Amino acid sequence: MADTTRDKPIEDKELPLMEHIMELRGRLMTVLIPLIIITLITFPFSNAALTYIFKDLIPENLSLFIYSPIEWISLRFLFSLVCALAITIPLLLYETFAFIAPGLYPHEKRFILRILMPSFLLYLLGVVFAYYVALPLIFAALIPYGSELAASAFSAKRVFSLIFYTAIWLGVIFQVPLLIILGVKAKITNYHALRAKRGIVYIAAIAIALFINSDPTGVSQVLIAALLIVLFELGLLITRFM
Repeated sequence: MADTTRDKPIEDKELPLMEHIMELRGRLMTVLIPLIIITLITFPFSNAALTYIFKDLIPENLSLFIYSPIEWISLRFLFSLVCALAITIPLLLYETFAFIAPGLYPHEKRFILRILMPSFLLYLLGVVFAYYVALPLIFAALIPYGSELAASAFSAKRVFSLIFYTAIWLGVIFQVPLLIILGVKAKITNYHALRAKRGIVYIAAIAIALFINSDPTGVSQVLIAALLIVLFELGLLITRFM
């Protein structure tokens, strides 16, 4: 009789559904409790932190306004929650991996662990690029949108949303070289196939840039499209020597 245990992960055990649900609940609580605590700890410092970020990124001739009595309070809470999420992401990744690990084969575990750190570092690099390169260019382009008759007025909450989503999207975009490398490693594609489709990739990069961003100045769309193309070429260059 054939040994069917070889077709299953080493730690795979049949458990009742309720046990899986209880384990998932416990792991969610392990993440949610620190998330709430860090949000509450961060909140008293959110006013100073937001003031620093806005002064650092926004030109002096652009003014921020709040349009409701609770807008600044809600913005401070949102900022505190984002900070708490950033701090608890390693814990979230660990708990997620620990939950699914018993159902994974050893080579699948090694694969996940191998790509986690490069992916995380690339994401951080994208966030840094957004803060120090992309966002200053976007805000600088917004300056001419005022006139002597009607001055530009920017909502503090909308400006923070622009900062937040730009950082998120650029963090995701910086994963492109890693995705290309993984695709070649998994034999889904290869260097020659990617090089042959370079024109299609360029058009797709422009379409993605237009789709994911609604910046009226067009600066972020151009920047994202150019960045996608550069990161694609970087991934292509790396795969050439693999």
